[in-house]
Amino acid sequence: MILPAMNHDYTVSAALPSDLETILEILRRRQQWLSERRIVQWEGYENFFPRSYFEGKLAEGKLLVARDTSGTVCGLIALADQDPYWAGKERPGALYLHNLASAPGAQGAGAALLDYCQHWAQEHGYQVLRLDCRADNQALNEYYSARGFRPVGFCTDRTHRGTLREKEL
Repeated sequence: MILPAMNHDYTVSAALPSDLETILEILRRRQQWLSERRIVQWEGYENFFPRSYFEGKLAEGKLLVARDTSGTVCGLIALADQDPYWAGKERPGALYLHNLASAPGAQGAGAALLDYCQHWAQEHGYQVLRLDCRADNQALNEYYSARGFRPVGFCTDRTHRGTLREKEL
């Protein structure tokens, strides 16, 4: 079980069933934010990550949320022990991070989630955090580099060309 922990101005914990609608709304709002800025990032997101995906992550206890001081869900991240983008590059002790999103205006929620994941992974015996992001999104790649995730390769899936990144723990 993932226990709540205070991180930055947010409390990070396992999502509750009552959080699901807010989680989906954050994703919709973030998609709209990206689209308004003409950032190619999550086209067709609902097709790849439908509601049932998040219901499954919730049931597994592998969907985390960041709550602000009022208890409002402001961000989310999903955990996985494997990722098809890393096929052929599997590594024991890797924890894969997916679906990191924060509500527009929730500055610091993403950092709180990443920091919590690092702490949780270390406590549970993982040696590395892994994720992918759009290769052509310079700002996002710089963000992950600043958070200690180094590029180690690329992945391609339909129209997505991603940078594979990892952070040793």
